[in-house]
Amino acid sequence: MALLQHDPGEQVRREAAHVLKRWSSERDLDPTPHLLHALRHDPSGRVRGEAAEGLGWRRRGTTRVEAALAEGLADADPHPRLWCLYAVGQLSLHALRPQVEALVSDPGRAEAWWTVGEETSDVLIWWDTGTWPDRSPPSNED
Repeated sequence: MALLQHDPGEQVRREAAHVLKRWSSERDLDPTPHLLHALRHDPSGRVRGEAAEGLGWRRRGTTRVEAALAEGLADADPHPRLWCLYAVGQLSLHALRPQVEALVSDPGRAEAWWTVGEETSDVLIWWDTGTWPDRSPPSNED
């Protein structure tokens, strides 16, 4: 957890967030506060995005998680916006639907993923039909 908050290397902090998102709930320590801190304070959009995705994997939303994800939907970087959308969808935070709908035409793209607008569409389809669309990351081939 200290690596996520204090390591100077972006890649190390991203990997720490990745490990924490998969942290089993049977273990002693809840990684949610650490993921929340990273989402709100890490200087790297990629680390903030990894933290947001991890919050979606936790499968439980709290008032603090919902507030942090709502803030992340307005992040200037598309990585956290996309992964906050994912988490909002996974946690079924329907109260955030107006903020989600406002991103439907967002052209921001997280590297190696689709646009924020496409993720928005997927979340809305999930909420309206109960089926998460099967979307593959774009290929790097030109």
